[in-house]
Amino acid sequence: MKVVCPTCNTRYDIPGDKIVQGRTLAVTCKNCGGQIVTETEEFQFMTEKDGFKGYAGFRKRFSAAIIDGSILMVAGFIIGGFAGFLYGYSTGTREGSGALGNIVGIILGWLYFALMESSSKQGTLGKMAL
Repeated sequence: MKVVCPTCNTRYDIPGDKIVQGRTLAVTCKNCGGQIVTETEEFQFMTEKDGFKGYAGFRKRFSAAIIDGSILMVAGFIIGGFAGFLYGYSTGTREGSGALGNIVGIILGWLYFALMESSSKQGTLGKMAL
């Protein structure tokens, strides 16, 4: 069976008798040193035809940025509005609410990108949509 390492895209030819259905299998890539462990019923390597197909072009990246920006804008409006309301209610003034909104927006954007891109999906909602 021809397989491709999902980390570095190195191609391997693994004999079919080495793959036993229903057993845990651990394989170390000789190129990148990454270990692939499967505990499912099937051995899960990417096949050669499903390997790396190239990077996304400008249109896909721009569209993903528009989707992510829209999501952050709506979430920022809701969360920032709530934070501004609480700030105004507790202090009795609107002074400083703009700075608070900026801080909340920076933290929200940072958390969105950091948590989404470090998840198992490895991408934001806009990137996954495209």
